[in-house]
Amino acid sequence: MSVDSEDNEPLFERFDEEDGQDGPDGEELADFKAQVEEWVKLDDQVRKLNVAIRERRTQQRALSSAIQTFMLAHKYDSLSTEKGAQIKSNVRKVKAPVRVVDVRQKLIDLKGDAEGGELIRKIWDEDRAVIEKKSLRRVIPKVHMHLDL
Repeated sequence: MSVDSEDNEPLFERFDEEDGQDGPDGEELADFKAQVEEWVKLDDQVRKLNVAIRERRTQQRALSSAIQTFMLAHKYDSLSTEKGAQIKSNVRKVKAPVRVVDVRQKLIDLKGDAEGGELIRKIWDEDRAVIEKKSLRRVIPKVHMHLDL
């Protein structure tokens, strides 16, 4: 279990003598130990599952790229899967993110030409490049249960 670094006394055996309180009795201590052991076991499982999830996400990203490239090349917007879900591909044009380096360079280039508000409006709205963003998602149909009585 956890050990306190000051006096190397196990945490679950410590109690505060200065407040006049007694430590936990044997049954409470046994329950506490069991809870801590269960928590540690669950934490280990969560950590292992997170590693597995990361690995699967990496594989899914690689497959997503290949699937989306195929869908875009053959002009498929959506695919129906055997289980009733759909895979939809979307391409949209959005403004490129503003980088501090770009803002600084624009301010240097446009310094005397406009006042603060006009200059910021130019930088944020007018002169930003438009880029494409792609997304791929799985749509699972909702189950509707209607009871006709």
